[in-house]
Amino acid sequence: ITEIEHLLMVVYIILFGGSIMNGMLTLTDWRGIVFAFLFVIVIRPLAGLIGLTGVKEDFKSKLAVSFFGIRGIGSIFYLSWAFVTFDYFEHKNELYAITAYIILISIVLHGLTAPTAIEYFRKKS
Repeated sequence: ITEIEHLLMVVYIILFGGSIMNGMLTLTDWRGIVFAFLFVIVIRPLAGLIGLTGVKEDFKSKLAVSFFGIRGIGSIFYLSWAFVTFDYFEHKNELYAITAYIILISIVLHGLTAPTAIEYFRKKS
């Protein structure tokens, strides 16, 4: 199952790269980009910490889980599902672009920081 997941991740990243090359990121302005950065750096980790309230784990572990969060692939699926289910979204393309920025920022930021975090927690245990 892990190999299938990795293969699907590669396919998704190739398709995601193709959508970026096709102009996906041009569908929003600077405000969408700022929101994407705030979402990845502040909103998602804060929501994760709130969600982990009551979990018996040290703060650094909760912070790591909250910062790295879950994979962004589901974001496109849930956004698409919302658009199909509800008709009243006005700025669909901009929402797709902001979601793409969030995924791109996550890939880069988490790709750069994950090895350090993994090494920290390996030494800790």
